[in-house]
Amino acid sequence: MDSPDQTFADICVLYELALASGSSLDLRETCRGFVSTLAARKGFSYVAVWLRDDALTLTELDAVPETLTLFHAAPRSKIHARRISGADPLWRRVCAGPFSLAPDSHEHEHEPRAPTNTRAFFPLCGLGMLEVHGHRDLPLGPVELAQLDTVIRHFAAAIDRCLTHSHLVLEIAERERAEQEARRMQARLQEARKLEAVSRLAGGIAHDFNNLLMSILGTVELMRLDAEDPALQADLDQITTDGERAAALTKQLLTFARTKQARAEPVELDAVVREAVELLRHRPDSGIELVLDLELDARCVRGVPASLRELVLDLAFNARDAMPEGGSLTISTRAEAAPASGEPQLVLRVSDTGEGMTPEVAERAFEPFFTTKELGKGSGLGLAAAYGVVRSHGGEISTHSSPGLGTTFEVRLPELAAPCKPERDLANLGPRFAAPGLVLLVDDSAGPRQVASRLLSRLGFEVMAAPDGPTALDLLRARSDELRGAVLDVRMPGMNGVETLRRLRELNPELPVVMASGYADPEHLDELATLGVHDVLRKPYTLDELGGALARVLASA
Repeated sequence: MDSPDQTFADICVLYELALASGSSLDLRETCRGFVSTLAARKGFSYVAVWLRDDALTLTELDAVPETLTLFHAAPRSKIHARRISGADPLWRRVCAGPFSLAPDSHEHEHEPRAPTNTRAFFPLCGLGMLEVHGHRDLPLGPVELAQLDTVIRHFAAAIDRCLTHSHLVLEIAERERAEQEARRMQARLQEARKLEAVSRLAGGIAHDFNNLLMSILGTVELMRLDAEDPALQADLDQITTDGERAAALTKQLLTFARTKQARAEPVELDAVVREAVELLRHRPDSGIELVLDLELDARCVRGVPASLRELVLDLAFNARDAMPEGGSLTISTRAEAAPASGEPQLVLRVSDTGEGMTPEVAERAFEPFFTTKELGKGSGLGLAAAYGVVRSHGGEISTHSSPGLGTTFEVRLPELAAPCKPERDLANLGPRFAAPGLVLLVDDSAGPRQVASRLLSRLGFEVMAAPDGPTALDLLRARSDELRGAVLDVRMPGMNGVETLRRLRELNPELPVVMASGYADPEHLDELATLGVHDVLRKPYTLDELGGALARVLASA
């Protein structure tokens, strides 16, 4: 029987072990503290903590673990194995309760073949087991086993608290990540809604402005055809030049507002970049080094070559303006997988070594009319137009920039799986009309309608003009057999151009039609596509453009 002093000493040791098992919520720290205290106070030569893999991965515990992993052991020099199977007889035995083995006995395959120590094994409340070795001639007695088992149960509870704490930390971290992602998506949604509202406003303004330009430029073109006075011709040329500059500004505005493009075709992105670079080389900029890094070969996107070329130029000009003292402009292309969906994408990056942007400026970079340049040195429409081109091609554009570290614009476009075989271009057919015949013209704006009527007359057509859809239908019923084609405005009050076209097709399914507009909403373009119209003549248009559009639809009829 133990003396009172020995009993008191054992109680102190057990108390110290209990304290060591519950002093931290960190699993490794808890195991390290308990193992070192147990080895030191009880004189064990080796102590090891085995934990179930499913417990360590914080998953639901199976009835029988697949494996147990050696989580912590001291001293490490005596480690003989790092994993044991859940089917090992030792694990099944320890689940029934603690037990001790005398020297020279073998219970499981991970032990050395010539043990010289007494060993004992204790369950950790289904989470694993604790293994101890001691320099003794006999196994641990029932009393000592029971005392240690009591303390080790506290240790198992501490392990469970640590695992629960880790699980909660992971849950909280995951919830925070989800909340951050939700906030990020909400911010992107708000930004998209803001840009969509601005784009619709821009489209409406551009539509009205283009109607005015249509009247001005069309009238000037008709006057130039008849003018003989050189001084008058010079004045008309000046009006045309200024009008075309105004039309270019509205075109940029419409590029931002537009989400769909007409006449899309397979386009080799590298080829478009090279064409844009050739244009850049004709505008040398002192001190700016142009670097090309193109790796797409013949890979294609579906798009409008001219719009994609403008996209590259807009981004390159923006980079040039960011380097007033010179620097390096790098244009690169790559084929990559989309970060979220893994879909194949073609990636265009335009990088400069210029001034860079603050986060506040970068956030507003794609807003129309926003610019940090001096008054008169920028319209604020270049990046807005680039945004519109990318969006119209089903892509994404982002910017990565820091003050003083330059800027990179990254454009991601869906890759076209089919080979690059551009569709036949009918733009150069020209107005060749052997027998022009009768054309129906429908436009709600008096000025553009009058000018378009005179342009059609110049092309040799007889013109029936209507201010709205219902009137156009009445004229068609009266002279349907004589009609060779029609020119319809898309945006009209009441019965719009799309509905008018649908009604005209009901009366004359084979009627060739040219759709024209200062700005066509994306919904209108989608509806027109379902009716077989994939090209919209943009106002203000010239005599040659109107003739070319009619030539295309008549040639296709």
